[in-house]
Amino acid sequence: MHFALLLAVLVTGKFTIASGHATLQADGKEIVLASKDEYLAAILTDERMQSKTMRVEGHWAEKDHSFEVAHLHTVKNGKQYRIAYYCPICNIWAFRPGDCVCCLQPTELRELGDEEAAQ
Repeated sequence: MHFALLLAVLVTGKFTIASGHATLQADGKEIVLASKDEYLAAILTDERMQSKTMRVEGHWAEKDHSFEVAHLHTVKNGKQYRIAYYCPICNIWAFRPGDCVCCLQPTELRELGDEEAAQ
């Protein structure tokens, strides 16, 4: 058996979606982002995230040289925020973009600080 040690890496930059690919502009480079986690993968396709400063944690994928995201946060004024989605009509929280499971109206993107919880 072959085991590879994957070291976690933190990268901060401007998030963009270009040609259908989620990318992070960091240190003058464009980093293609991907995730095997269904929730993170959905967030990486959300156009409302465009131009936000993001901090991603993960590792470099050997196969296609993309960055495999394990965790992500937005960053404002040096503080990290978690991503959640909220329906104010039904008071329902979700952790990926899309319509509310109850009323089928679009959910709102919310950035939650440490003191805030998606209930």
